Amino acid sequence: MTDALRLLVVEDSPGDALLITEQLADSTLTEFEVSHVESVAEACENLEDRVADCVLLDLSLPDVRGLDALVEIRRTAPEAPVIVLVGAGDEATGSMVVKHGAQDYVVKGRTSSAALARAVRDAIERKQDELGLGVLGTHDVLTALPNRTLLLDRIKQASKRAKRRGTPLAVGLLALDRAGLRAEGVGDRGFDRLVVEVARRLSAALRPSDTVARLTADRFAVLAEDLSSEQAAENIAERMSAALVDAFVLDGRTLRVTGQIGIALPSEADERPESVLQKADAALARARERGVDYEVLGDNAPVPAVRRVNRHLELEHALADGQLVLHYQPQLSLSRRTTIVGMEALVRWRDPERGLIPPEQFLPFAEQTGLIAAIGAWTVREACMQLSVWLDERRVPSACRVSVNVSGAQLAQGGLGEAVAAALEQSGVEASRLCLEIPEAALMSDVDRAARRLEAVKELGVDLAIDRFGAGTSSFQALGRLPVDVLKLDRSYTLALGDGTARPRALVSALIALAHAMDLVPVAQGVQLESQDAALRELGGDEVQGFRYSPPRPPDALDGVLDPPDGGRRAPARRTIRVFLCDDVTEMRDMVRVALEQEPDLEVVGEASDGEGAARGVDEHHPDVILLDVSMPRVDGLEAIRRIRASSPETAILVLSGFERETMADKAIGLGADAYLEKRASLNEIRDTLRSVVSGRAQTARA
Repeated sequence: MTDALRLLVVEDSPGDALLITEQLADSTLTEFEVSHVESVAEACENLEDRVADCVLLDLSLPDVRGLDALVEIRRTAPEAPVIVLVGAGDEATGSMVVKHGAQDYVVKGRTSSAALARAVRDAIERKQDELGLGVLGTHDVLTALPNRTLLLDRIKQASKRAKRRGTPLAVGLLALDRAGLRAEGVGDRGFDRLVVEVARRLSAALRPSDTVARLTADRFAVLAEDLSSEQAAENIAERMSAALVDAFVLDGRTLRVTGQIGIALPSEADERPESVLQKADAALARARERGVDYEVLGDNAPVPAVRRVNRHLELEHALADGQLVLHYQPQLSLSRRTTIVGMEALVRWRDPERGLIPPEQFLPFAEQTGLIAAIGAWTVREACMQLSVWLDERRVPSACRVSVNVSGAQLAQGGLGEAVAAALEQSGVEASRLCLEIPEAALMSDVDRAARRLEAVKELGVDLAIDRFGAGTSSFQALGRLPVDVLKLDRSYTLALGDGTARPRALVSALIALAHAMDLVPVAQGVQLESQDAALRELGGDEVQGFRYSPPRPPDALDGVLDPPDGGRRAPARRTIRVFLCDDVTEMRDMVRVALEQEPDLEVVGEASDGEGAARGVDEHHPDVILLDVSMPRVDGLEAIRRIRASSPETAILVLSGFERETMADKAIGLGADAYLEKRASLNEIRDTLRSVVSGRAQTARA
């Protein structure tokens, strides 16, 4: 009789862990001894005591997320095979992590008992084969990418194939600007996490047949074979550049990671691999000298073209064609509960084909291409014109201000003062009614330079705010040198007020006191719950904004919060369906929220990232319906359904899950959910089902 295979399941969702354990117990392929932990820290401690035959690893854990979790497991037990657990529709992540050292991935809720058992056996066999081939000596430990030794061997073999086939190949080098990251206060551990993310993005951006390698701490290499022509080398450079376009998030901070790229085309098929790398390094040096993103060197290398021309023109067209729109979120006084003291303008891109696109999907590109100045000028002008209309119609108090976000790139480009002055003159709005919000991270990297630039704008008479204060490396000394009027506390402080402990309250109280001592107005962002509102009032807060009061809306959808025009009677409020969102994946909540923002009869009144937050949010917000995930940390969706049904029987529950209907729908509906959708459902189906379950529960209540 063979010994049972020792498996370690690292999964913070009790429902998911139970399902996996039951599936393995049902397998007839072999016997399994299953241990379950809920965090990477517990997993590493477990593996140090006793190495498992295989680790089944979720990537959304409370202490370490994403590829960092895989890196920590591999560091602790490099000989243990790892199978990553992904949700339905997230197969691309599974493919990516296999490239970074996992042996396989399985889709939770969509893998049979037999298939799961086979995946475990196959993963163990593959890991044993890899160890026999000495993978640890040919791969980078941090990213699991090929190292320099393996890359040189692959270039040598690729050159032979290129000679036989008569097709060109290219070798590219990407050098990250590590000095710039150090200036942003990124330490070695933070840099390692960014390197892992760059590795992931590079692998995703390139073709499956391309080799991505890590040569040194801040250098990556790419080997691309079977190019259609030498002109195609430029496409490889474009793909490598694309990996750095979007901003990176590290410990709540948004960072720009930049670098230069050099591409080499071998002059001869039998050119030495070391020589090809030297040529790529020369191309990289030339790119740095010329201040361009990339340079291509070779006998017939293409002339460098302007990068991402199509995307640049697309966004330019959107600006010229009126596709950019502003949504507004009210800012309210805590002492005068019904008084609007400000409206924050938030830009969106209403694409004719793709619908409403949130700013995080296009503003980073605008910053890199220089379009941010034009978009920023348009935003200031439009916001001032809208405030002028509201003031003329007496829809907001005369002292109401409008707030506009200014990025670090926009501040650095110059011309902000001229754009603001033009907007004020054109709209007729007093300068004191305009507030410019600059993110903390953009100010703290070079406080003296930021202070000089802000002073020039401050001379116009506008208010200035530090946005997301406390999200990064805050400096009280720097705060005293900046000519600001408003301190917008990062939403993480507001969120922490809901956990019931004393420390978050003490911290928020100290920040409010600091703002008052410096004659600044503290504004709390992200208020969703009545308990958060009450706590901020008790702590002496001045102003608030968040979904508790209103989500961002277009101007014509704000009748419920604005005064009636010209002192007339307020129009009867249109009946809206109040929706609460709960999913531990922030991107999923953002996508659904943006989709619901477009519907006049649907209003998002709050969000949570786990079942406990969902139950508490329903108790405080009394929504008509909650849109609820099943697989979440700590308290999962099934337990949340039990709690919500016990305390709020009138609230409709729509489950939106990555599990297949056959796997989880009966359990969810049996506990009291009204309907069940898989996450691959269309946004239209989600919206229609929300309306349907609310209507059905209302009819049941009347019966």
